[in-house]
Amino acid sequence: MEKGGGVMVMVTILQTTDYNIIDGNNFMQKPLLIITTGGTIGAVAQGERPPKHVAFAPAPINTVRDALHQPIFGLTASDYDLLEMEQRDSKDIDDTYMQQLVQHVATANHPNILVTFGTDALLRAAEAMHQAMTDWAAAGHDKTVILTGSMLPLANGSASDGWQNLQLAINLLLGRQENPCQASVSIVLSDYGQHGRAEGEEMLWRPRQYPYIPNAYVKYYDPVHPHRSRLIPRQNYDKSVC
Repeated sequence: MEKGGGVMVMVTILQTTDYNIIDGNNFMQKPLLIITTGGTIGAVAQGERPPKHVAFAPAPINTVRDALHQPIFGLTASDYDLLEMEQRDSKDIDDTYMQQLVQHVATANHPNILVTFGTDALLRAAEAMHQAMTDWAAAGHDKTVILTGSMLPLANGSASDGWQNLQLAINLLLGRQENPCQASVSIVLSDYGQHGRAEGEEMLWRPRQYPYIPNAYVKYYDPVHPHRSRLIPRQNYDKSVC
């Protein structure tokens, strides 16, 4: 195991088969539903940082699903159900796919839902969830949705920000960590920097939670270090990050 971003990360992704796949008609009353959609976080290892277009391992391999068995997440079969959608680069997400995702979230009985998604369309997905919240509230559903992704695939090992992002999102949704946002829809992504370390020490990813507010955020592209690109609040919302 290697140390990355303050957590211990297993570099080798375990390809397991003892996962719990469910469908929309058989949702169980567990605290958490995890929906995987592909994106960079679930892609095969990439040398390009970040990859311009990602590829996925052939079915039935799902990198995010297999990563959830790692000890850093502390998950058991009683903690979550898993729903695997077709793995796609977020550049290939069309309106039909987005509507299917929203429908899965709307019909789930789970109070907490984690969606892994590609960063290019993460804000678009959060907006779709936000717009649906009015209908969910009218139907008597009280849901907390967190969307997360990464700039580098989990399969890249400890170099990936996806490990820390997943860990924070899971801890928030399962109540292991205080959730100051109290937002129905939020995003967990990392920024990159010293984060309190002395000058010259290793730079680290730091996962942060962003309560979703329409038009509050932009995806910042770092032209010098593209893999460090991140979500940032617009000036008027610079205090909205939890």
